[in-house]
Amino acid sequence: MITKVRSSFRLLLEKPQPDGPCGHPADLYEADYRPGEEPALDSLANLRPLVDTSADESHPVGLPEGETAYHSLHGRPGLYRTPGLPVLLKPRIDRFAVSADGQDWAFVSDRKLYRFRPGTTPRKVSTPGHEPAEVAFSPDGELVYADPGGIYRAEGGEQLVAGAFRDFAFSPDGARIVYLKGDELGDQLRVRSLTGEDFLLMHSARERGVYEYPLYAHPTFSPDGSRVLYCVSSMDGPWGPAAQSDLRVIGASGGVPKVLCDDVLLANPA
Repeated sequence: MITKVRSSFRLLLEKPQPDGPCGHPADLYEADYRPGEEPALDSLANLRPLVDTSADESHPVGLPEGETAYHSLHGRPGLYRTPGLPVLLKPRIDRFAVSADGQDWAFVSDRKLYRFRPGTTPRKVSTPGHEPAEVAFSPDGELVYADPGGIYRAEGGEQLVAGAFRDFAFSPDGARIVYLKGDELGDQLRVRSLTGEDFLLMHSARERGVYEYPLYAHPTFSPDGSRVLYCVSSMDGPWGPAAQSDLRVIGASGGVPKVLCDDVLLANPA
């Protein structure tokens, strides 16, 4: 059975730039993601710069009305939105998230969680006994955070998912998460429903014929929930820098992955 998917999505990309005096800068781009009848027929078109600099910008997040939020280490480090002026300038922001309506923002800094609305002062969110490493909003606007023990609701601290993992994202309907979990062979790319079903989508050990020391990062669902996008890097030795990084796409229920775009560190549907 063939599922009809939308003809085009806006996709935000973080791409590495040549090494500079400050290390490995990145630039932000956008492109049109065109799903086919199956992931093997998906493609990207109209790749174009998102910002007018060669600074170290990262983690682009789509906002309503076609705007984009991103983190920059250039000049005064902090969160920015484009087009327009900065909405917040604060160093040492590790991860950030924006609600679907663009009205609620949150970030992690020094293992502490903060929340704010544009134009207001961030307030610290209490996370007793936890040191948040990641933060996200569910599709219905609920703020959640993750530490090595699981995913938790910011309001009340209830644990949604238990277990050690990294880099998680909600499905568009909020019923599933995609996440990464390491083992002795490499990285597991997994999908879990909030009712408890959990399955392995892909294992980095299966990609060693293409990548040397493959490392997964930043999985996310396509806006219609039918695909999972993730980045895989070929490392220069088990502890070396990334020698190659590709954006891959795979069906959210399984299948054979396809390289959607090369030289990509992160991708977020907008």
